[in-house]
Amino acid sequence: MSQNPHQLIVRDTSVGGFVRISDQLAQRIGWSCEELAERPLAEWIHPDDRAALTQALSQTSSDFSARHASRSNGWIPINWRVRNDGGRWYAFGDPRPGPATTPGPARRASDSKTAMGRMLDAMALIVEARNPGLRCSILLVDPESGCVRVGAGPSFPPEYNAAIEGMRIGPAVGSCGTAVFWNLPVVVEDIGRDPLWSDLRGVARIAGVAACWSQPILATNGDVLGAMALYDVVPNRPKQHEMNGLAIAAHMVGLAIERENLTAQLQQTAKMEALGVMAGGVAHDFNNLLGVVLGSAELMRARTRDADLQALLGDIVGAVATANGLCNQMLAFVGHGATALQTIDCSETIRALTKLLHVSLPKKVTLRLELSEGLRVFADQNQLHQVLLNLITNAAEAIGNQVGEVVVSTRMASSRSGPECIELMVTDTGCGIAPEIQQRIFDPFFSTKADGRGLGLAAVKGIVDAHGWQLRVSSSPGSGTTFTLSMPRDRREPTLAAPPPSLHNHSAVTLVLVVDDEPGVRKVISRMLEGAGMQVLQAANGMEAIDLFRAHGAEIGCVVLDLNMPGLDGEEVFLVLRTMRPDARIVVMSGYAAQETIARFRGHGVAGVLQKPISMATLLLTVGEAMATAR
Repeated sequence: MSQNPHQLIVRDTSVGGFVRISDQLAQRIGWSCEELAERPLAEWIHPDDRAALTQALSQTSSDFSARHASRSNGWIPINWRVRNDGGRWYAFGDPRPGPATTPGPARRASDSKTAMGRMLDAMALIVEARNPGLRCSILLVDPESGCVRVGAGPSFPPEYNAAIEGMRIGPAVGSCGTAVFWNLPVVVEDIGRDPLWSDLRGVARIAGVAACWSQPILATNGDVLGAMALYDVVPNRPKQHEMNGLAIAAHMVGLAIERENLTAQLQQTAKMEALGVMAGGVAHDFNNLLGVVLGSAELMRARTRDADLQALLGDIVGAVATANGLCNQMLAFVGHGATALQTIDCSETIRALTKLLHVSLPKKVTLRLELSEGLRVFADQNQLHQVLLNLITNAAEAIGNQVGEVVVSTRMASSRSGPECIELMVTDTGCGIAPEIQQRIFDPFFSTKADGRGLGLAAVKGIVDAHGWQLRVSSSPGSGTTFTLSMPRDRREPTLAAPPPSLHNHSAVTLVLVVDDEPGVRKVISRMLEGAGMQVLQAANGMEAIDLFRAHGAEIGCVVLDLNMPGLDGEEVFLVLRTMRPDARIVVMSGYAAQETIARFRGHGVAGVLQKPISMATLLLTVGEAMATAR
């Protein structure tokens, strides 16, 4: 409250109580103290504002804004403060700067306001207090729509603020729209005659204003954030000190907005980091459970010849794969998860994947390939599969029930400097993406589909960023969409998968130490290895693993070691075992392993990496390779 000592009212809120009003305010209102005391305060308040008074009286103390009736049938906007004294309620009123307003709904104290909104309201009221008789508004640029939104207008009727909301920015659109467009101060001395306001004169009549002086609000880099304006109720020309003060206030508002935006960005970063930690923890625990289900189903499928039972077990294995894919989407979105990088032929990878996709795409959608040969990248093949799968599926969904086409193409990018790059493009003839949505499609949990989880493109972005690639989107409503993925070209020959070694041989070195704190995971991995002819020792924690390795070290051909365990974690156990026996063959596994951690292990001679849930084939292949090397 500005607390102007010349315009104050202090009164009991009930009938016949104490009322004291300054002479200056009494002249504006037109009522004497005796007349005001004849009616309770609520009857002097505009009907649309009485809810604010009622709410204030339900609290110990409260501040709010409400209009007071005047004898001339107008309404005076007043900032009120109510307090309870000995069971009686007293109100202290201080008129807001500016003339009386016409009747209409006022901003209630109960209205929700963001921290930014409250800050801008306070800035506007400060400017009004320094410019008696003038009113202030703050309009902000909405980067998505290119229009303005009301940041603050505390002394204006809500109808005026609602009419200004969404006003376009243009070379001759009012004072503020023009100031934002040209990034220059704009002075309109007579709204009724100035052509800048020719389409907005009806709006000006709502607020009862006749002159408007606007100053752009700038960011420190020069970008226009909005406009700050002063309004007069009569045609008027601003004095130089008023324009100077408006410019200073606009500069301060720009700094405050940038500070608020930076705070919001930091909070978003903290949320993303917390989400990454949460996703990692969930993925680790969930993948442990999936590992037990997957391993048990595969063991049962290998032991039965019943076709129906094998089909049911196959459904379980498929469901595990789907659940694991969702886990990997979360990990890829937050930039976590282990990667197995290798040289990949793009064309062969795309052909193999699209053969599987043809069955699942809508019948009205044609999938066409335009592939250049001999283009290779260094990447994680599973994650590249995931990127392609999400982009092609999204493209088909954009076409919907219409007849359309999805084209997957590859080509060399034209570049005169830097490394050679391959461009992989997925183009659809679908509905396209509106410009205001394009900036949000990679946000987590954002989806234009009613049943969408909003993780697909977020996971794509996480994989692209983790590989250091670039992803561009080109689209417009009704004209389809093209996603272009740029990847450095790799001139090495594609990595060939080695044939799985046989675990059954005449070597005596067939003892495997399995280390995992989860009993179910430990048991199912041990059973899969025993089913392939291995002898297995089990350790439930790091210290137990070290003790067993010390007792049987010479006989152990391979250690399967979980990275995430309480007490001594997998990394610490790994270093101890390698110290005890430098040639120890250790395969590390995890439901959640950061890429950089895996890279450190590879540098210390890790024999293999297993990402939970682990299929029987992957487990036997990885352990078999480690055992073969040990022999």
